[in-house]
Amino acid sequence: MESAFLVASHSNGHVDVVALGFDESRVVGTIEAAAANGLACHPRLPIVYLATYNDGGAVTSVDVASGAVSEVTGIGEVPCFLLAVDNDGGDGDPVCLLSVNYGDGTVSSIELSDGHVVGVVSRVTFPFEQRPGMDPTRQERSHPHWIGRNGGDLLVTDLGNDVIHDVSMHGNKLVHRGIHRRMRSGTGPRHMCRDDTGGLWASLELSNGVSRLGPDAVATASSSHRWLPDDLDGNHVGDITFEPESGVVVTANRELNTLGIFARARGGIEPVAEVDCGGLWPMQFAQADGVLAVANRDSGNVAVFDVGPGWWENHPELFDIPHPVGIIPAPRWTESL
Repeated sequence: MESAFLVASHSNGHVDVVALGFDESRVVGTIEAAAANGLACHPRLPIVYLATYNDGGAVTSVDVASGAVSEVTGIGEVPCFLLAVDNDGGDGDPVCLLSVNYGDGTVSSIELSDGHVVGVVSRVTFPFEQRPGMDPTRQERSHPHWIGRNGGDLLVTDLGNDVIHDVSMHGNKLVHRGIHRRMRSGTGPRHMCRDDTGGLWASLELSNGVSRLGPDAVATASSSHRWLPDDLDGNHVGDITFEPESGVVVTANRELNTLGIFARARGGIEPVAEVDCGGLWPMQFAQADGVLAVANRDSGNVAVFDVGPGWWENHPELFDIPHPVGIIPAPRWTESL
């Protein structure tokens, strides 16, 4: 079956990995877990990785061909994002699997053997710096939330510190190199993406905004211009992605169930549109085959938009997936499933 996406679907004490195609979908792996938050895959072997809250934070590898399951526990509290770091396309494993751990302010490097998780081999702990203007209920310590490539190094967002960290890898050892960028106090950077000029953008969970990081300054805009009901303290902007066909940046406004659409403007950001996400609580984006997919956690569906100029003006196609908590583009090895 040709699949476009892999989706982590959580319900009734277990998490299913679903291969979602445009004609059909099917479960390709299952683990027992009370909650999951983080999905990644091996680039060449038919193995997926899930972050769970088991036993002080855990990562589980699932071989979707054989059904073999391995788990490493104690990786860090509340793991929320996984990244498989490849070894430049060689024949072996990725160098390691990285886990961003929101609860204890760490990033862990996890060794792999034949694609399966083995153990934690390195960990960095980010220091916390209290500054005026921070949110005392959400910014009481470092809270890293996302990790991504930045040339040969890595960037880590820190919602608790209002900073972007620089991290490098030496083999499978992580090294904190310092602060890449300080954000305004109380903004809470969550996720990042890069546009077609190489420019970095960040979603700002605590200030309900989006930022474009220039060489010398940071431009910001509201992720939503809709009126917030009295019982909401914000739209809690979540994921962010760059859609290259139309050249726009898209943010997930989770409380409002909308997508914010933005373009570059001279010296800043231009709001383009705000549209319905096709469900409730847009959790995560993924892109493949000329489409943008939105995992809508609370409505139990994945909304798929055909991209192109003005794609946000069209209605998405909806696929029913129970409680989707993560979505990634399907790797090539799914073609043989």
